[in-house]
Amino acid sequence: MHQTVAALAELFGLPGRAVTPVPWQDSHSEVGIVFPTDFRDFVDRYGGGQVRHELAVHSPAAWPKGGLGGPTRFGRFVEYTTEEGGIGDYLAGAYEDGNSKECPYSVYPEPGGLLIWGNTWNADQLFWLTEGEPDEWPVAVWYRQMAEWDLFAGGFADFMLALVTDSYPTAGELLPPRSPDVPEWDTQYDWDHLVEGMVIEGWGSF
Repeated sequence: MHQTVAALAELFGLPGRAVTPVPWQDSHSEVGIVFPTDFRDFVDRYGGGQVRHELAVHSPAAWPKGGLGGPTRFGRFVEYTTEEGGIGDYLAGAYEDGNSKECPYSVYPEPGGLLIWGNTWNADQLFWLTEGEPDEWPVAVWYRQMAEWDLFAGGFADFMLALVTDSYPTAGELLPPRSPDVPEWDTQYDWDHLVEGMVIEGWGSF
């Protein structure tokens, strides 16, 4: 396991249920992406879910995003960025229009562009800036309400660890304080399993 993911596991504990690993070997052929090692290790242990019921970490999944007929597998994951009318589409338009204050970076599938991996209930967005080798992708944070960006000099796991240990300077903008009444991490789905109680025609309920 990636060293920083192991440090996160010390804080998050065991996931609430067994998690089905993602067939990461298929990602490049399906969407042209090799995902960072730390993210793969994290998702294979914890699936997709939430930190302190506030910050969502997305994961590829075999079941359809948005209901029957929606994209599945790795296409499901990248649609968080590429969906027409979505956040990524909006930011890509701002960048193409030269509005660098609103969006200073290109957006996936442009080379080196932003790729969403998470968000908060306050609509802040978490991206990789996909420049260079995947294990070197830095995290870019868009504080949507403040219309501000921050580029974190580290990858997914380093960012998550800095966030939950409150060593990231603006951690309080993204997460509530630690509380004994709120889990640090809540697994909500994985490759094979939907959110408990969700029903999608053709897939049943879980």
